[in-house]
Amino acid sequence: MASAIIEAFVIAAIQAMAVPDGAPPVFVATPVGSRHVIAAALVGAAASAVGWRPVFLGGDLPAAEIARAAIDGSALAVALSVVYADDPSRTLGELLALRERLPAHIAVIVGGRAVLPHARALGRAGIEVGETIDGVRTMLHDLVGTNR
Repeated sequence: MASAIIEAFVIAAIQAMAVPDGAPPVFVATPVGSRHVIAAALVGAAASAVGWRPVFLGGDLPAAEIARAAIDGSALAVALSVVYADDPSRTLGELLALRERLPAHIAVIVGGRAVLPHARALGRAGIEVGETIDGVRTMLHDLVGTNR
């Protein structure tokens, strides 16, 4: 119950944040097997603070759904959080499948302790890995500057 209250609070804060006109959309979620969405919601708030318009999709979503939403919503980036993964190899597969489903111009950034052991494999696939929310925020900050 406490997690649901915190999640609702953070999402409401994201929705209340002023976003500049023309801010590029970043779609925020957690992949299949990762239901802990508070960190993802915090990534959305951090993205808003550095000039993005976050679109919070939710948690435990298949790569196909995330990709479809990002493409349909003209996203310039997808930011994912994986604090804990029920099945780490499945989560890695979902992240790689997401990268394959998205056009190259849509950046994929993932953070969370569950992906750190896979940072090299993810990096080789073109997925940026941040160790902390601040690391993901910095990546988004750098990326928004190149897309304006």
